[in-house]
Amino acid sequence: MIGGDEESRPADGQGQPVFHYNRERRLQRAPEPVRRAWAEGYTPNKGFIRGLTANAGLKSILVSILLLVMAIYFVSFFGEKENSSSLDGIDYTLRAFLHGETVYVTVTCTSEEPDSSLIPVSAAFTALDASGETVSSSSASDVFAGAETRIRTTFQDYEIARIRTVLAIGSDEQKKQLTLSVSVDRN
Repeated sequence: MIGGDEESRPADGQGQPVFHYNRERRLQRAPEPVRRAWAEGYTPNKGFIRGLTANAGLKSILVSILLLVMAIYFVSFFGEKENSSSLDGIDYTLRAFLHGETVYVTVTCTSEEPDSSLIPVSAAFTALDASGETVSSSSASDVFAGAETRIRTTFQDYEIARIRTVLAIGSDEQKKQLTLSVSVDRN
């Protein structure tokens, strides 16, 4: 007997041992979890978290997914957005969407602290196609008086992909420029 689990004897005159496997004897000497697993068969892990962390491979995938989700949230909350910017305490946001055959473009000017001074804002809108070529252009202006101000324009849709806007803020002596860009929302 080798190891107490298998019996051996010479086979058909060749002198080689023949091993006979005895499952019952092996299970009698096996630890309790092994005997229970053999008796009950496959039992899947109960619960959502146990199913995701059943082995080392699943644990590493779960950790990777969690790290990616945290990175996406961090970038979305703290990252610089190209369609919005601030200058001298005033926030400027550019939005563009398609409705029917018309692209509607809006620049919204807002401020947390109301100011009584009047600030002229002029916007030069440029509509770009997917290759970056200029399709059309337009301009509009308004005066920011501390309350929310919107500067709007429209374009006929000739497969416009992006809108680029150059804002000229302030009077002629102290004019500042700000460039915003946004892709057209086609949903």
